[in-house]
Amino acid sequence: LGLNAALASQCKEFASVNGIDCEFEQIYDDEELAVETKTELFRICQESLTNIMRHAAATRVLVNIQDTKDGIRMCISDNGKGFDTKQKKNTLGLIGMRERALSINGTLNVESVPGKGTNICIIIPINTV
Repeated sequence: LGLNAALASQCKEFASVNGIDCEFEQIYDDEELAVETKTELFRICQESLTNIMRHAAATRVLVNIQDTKDGIRMCISDNGKGFDTKQKKNTLGLIGMRERALSINGTLNVESVPGKGTNICIIIPINTV
């Protein structure tokens, strides 16, 4: 079905199972993406949602994917409790997401502030898509 359909379905299922509002915002046509890239982006989103369910105490999640001047950008944001990125050790989930991003020449950025939620973004440069 494609990455966008898979992400939309994942968000719908996440919301249904966890009672957490999860919205997917599609601003990108994924048709030209390689299957490996689609798979890794989906798995990163899946791991992010798992972390939100386990740790964030969030009530709202937004997943979006878009084409930017820097490349393809997918972000997963929540309004949960957040954490101090300077004190938080790299967990297996974050390590796995970073490794998946690297496998498709992408970079993973994690921004979080205690009490303000978390934003995880992966950017895949245009020249590697």
